[in-house]
Amino acid sequence: MSSFLSSRKKQTARKTSSSTVNNHVPRDPIRERLNRIFDQYKGITLLGGQFDGLDVSSSEDIMNIEGTMSYFQAIGLDPEEPVGLALAYQLEAPSLGIFNRHGFVEGWRNLGCCPPHLTVWMMLTDGRCDNIQNMTTTTGQLRGQFIDDQFHKRVYLFTYAFAKPEGQRALRTFPFPSSELQS
Repeated sequence: MSSFLSSRKKQTARKTSSSTVNNHVPRDPIRERLNRIFDQYKGITLLGGQFDGLDVSSSEDIMNIEGTMSYFQAIGLDPEEPVGLALAYQLEAPSLGIFNRHGFVEGWRNLGCCPPHLTVWMMLTDGRCDNIQNMTTTTGQLRGQFIDDQFHKRVYLFTYAFAKPEGQRALRTFPFPSSELQS
């Protein structure tokens, strides 16, 4: 009996030590689904593969303008709507019309963790943003967040850094023709 218990302890010790050495990361099905959605829209070559200093043709982790436009169409979002800027803010878009994989996946995961006061959203999306239908619903909820002054201010401040080209200190202004100023 003693040898049985002794061998059992050794087996348990080996299992424990191998699992800590292995550092096995458990599967995350939500991340997997978000990565599949991202892959569906990324990598469409446009403008010779360059946009605003980013190489968008060969990168596995960039969704370029054409992919973003297709994605916005899929979630029913007009790119000229202000909620497009709120979505870019939430998904940590590096530049206008560009999403990176990390910001897209983590942003949608975070949007899936809904504040408790949005119970209607929770009922409609099961608290997840890992499919196009739930992303569409959540985008509608983002429209409603613009009434929150703090959220509006964060998106507004994000937009300035987001809209200016890399290396530029300020947004470009377009001068009016002198004839328009005299009217």
